[in-house]
Amino acid sequence: MREASSALDPTENVKIVMEIQEIMKTREGNWRAETEKAKAEARSVAEAHHSARVASLRPPNVPSEEQQARTISSLDEAQFRVIKSINDAEGVLSSRQNERVRARTELGSWEAKDVDEDVASGLDTNALRIRLSKELGFEPVVDRNTSKITKMIVRNDDNTDMDVVELAGLSEFEIANQLWEKATTVYQPTS
Repeated sequence: MREASSALDPTENVKIVMEIQEIMKTREGNWRAETEKAKAEARSVAEAHHSARVASLRPPNVPSEEQQARTISSLDEAQFRVIKSINDAEGVLSSRQNERVRARTELGSWEAKDVDEDVASGLDTNALRIRLSKELGFEPVVDRNTSKITKMIVRNDDNTDMDVVELAGLSEFEIANQLWEKATTVYQPTS
């Protein structure tokens, strides 16, 4: 019994339980520290993952791939239109230059032709003046008795109206003013 009672010594059992509790507290502290460390590492990994995810996203001020493709396409179309208009303008310029060269050549050939002075002196200058006057819209009316111009028929710029100007008793200045006034008046029919 003594042996049994010594085997059942409560103080010894209490010591063992206390040691076990100490070991458990130490292990629990280690476990908590390791858990906190793992949580901190998990948080830092989650933050790094979130940062990497945000960094991998396209910033809001940068257009998407589709928008960039549309922009590039529209810029290519605009470039094509500009190139086409440049080519068209160059074609027009080339034709105008050819026309100018042709006109200069024609002008040179006309300038090279010399009007014979005998022919020029034989022309009736009065007939030329009358023809030019008619083309400008002024048609003289000659008095049959005196063979002088007494009236002038004037057509306006748009050939819609004709007026007769009496030349008798007017100075050359007054005649010129009245003729040009009638020639430049636009006809406005009365309603």
